[in-house]
Amino acid sequence: MSTWLGIFLLANMTILFLPPAVGIMEKFDVIAPYLLPIVLIVFFADSYQYYLDCALVVQFIKKSVMKEITKKEVLNERICIQSTFLG
Repeated sequence: MSTWLGIFLLANMTILFLPPAVGIMEKFDVIAPYLLPIVLIVFFADSYQYYLDCALVVQFIKKSVMKEITKKEVLNERICIQSTFLG
């Protein structure tokens, strides 16, 4: 599935990216006074999204690891209880 999608996107890259680039070049005189705020907004929004994604991934991994640790502790506890009663 990803093969045909990749081929499609590569074949149509000029259609997807060229018009916005040309529009920016044509209207650069209008955009120029706002270039610094635009760059700052994009930079901070991307940084925020990066840190948010990292935090969510770390939280997911910690929950997964804690579930595994809890399962192992419960299993070890059951083994200890069974060996106490059998031993």
